[in-house]
Amino acid sequence: MVDRAKYFTNHNRIELIITYRCNMKCINCEAQVRQAPSSKEMSVKQISKFIRESIENNIRWESIRVLGGEPTLHSEIYSIIECLDKYKRDFSPNTVIMVVTNGYGNFVNRILSELSTKYSIMIENSKKTSNLQSHFSPINQAPMDLEAYKNCNFINGCWIPTICGIALDIHGYYPCSAAAAIARVFGLTVARKTIPLSADDFTELLSVFCEKCGHYYSKINNAISHRQIEECTVQEIESIINSQQVVMEEQITKEIISPIWEKALYQWKIKEPKLTKY
Repeated sequence: MVDRAKYFTNHNRIELIITYRCNMKCINCEAQVRQAPSSKEMSVKQISKFIRESIENNIRWESIRVLGGEPTLHSEIYSIIECLDKYKRDFSPNTVIMVVTNGYGNFVNRILSELSTKYSIMIENSKKTSNLQSHFSPINQAPMDLEAYKNCNFINGCWIPTICGIALDIHGYYPCSAAAAIARVFGLTVARKTIPLSADDFTELLSVFCEKCGHYYSKINNAISHRQIEECTVQEIESIINSQQVVMEEQITKEIISPIWEKALYQWKIKEPKLTKY
């Protein structure tokens, strides 16, 4: 295999997966809402705990991205954004709070309009109209099922934790949002229960999650060299990644599920794993 750069975990950015509910069922959904649908959601109490941990550790996030599923479907979306907005107002005024939405349907757009009017947030709206997103990675095609990756140790990770940061869902902290979804399906009780600080690079978890994740062998990962990882800022790396996304990714028009995922999803449908909560 070609040796590529080892990506680092960005502890200045975080994604909050507040719900796995969604009004769309996109093929190759990274959050697994099509493959393993769930109505579970983070509580306002958990969001408050996250904010308290951030303040106690003097963490002023560069960005907090609020994800789903579809985040506007959370039963207490207003209370959650109010908590985050208060954190920004009172403690970290430079933090960018962004709601990441599919923008599909009147209900979703009404909530988005109300949130953006009342709070100092940004909206990342993909404006989806179909469950086919050809730019999605084959998230359920595990590298460990592919011959070319049989001898990988998978600690290099991929570009996502570097650009998007760590993730938090109902079960705890993960190196990325894809890892949270993988843990949910495979029943992996490995989430951090307290906020990970900068010395925690999640190395031992990368070997657990990346072997199962279709993002690992994305051609985009080869856009960055070892030297660039060491010398570039996150913003410069982000610019390189964004410039390569359109030209380097294959267009996927079908659901791809490799054997380890077939087994995990089959078992999940028989009995959904129970994980400890954050």
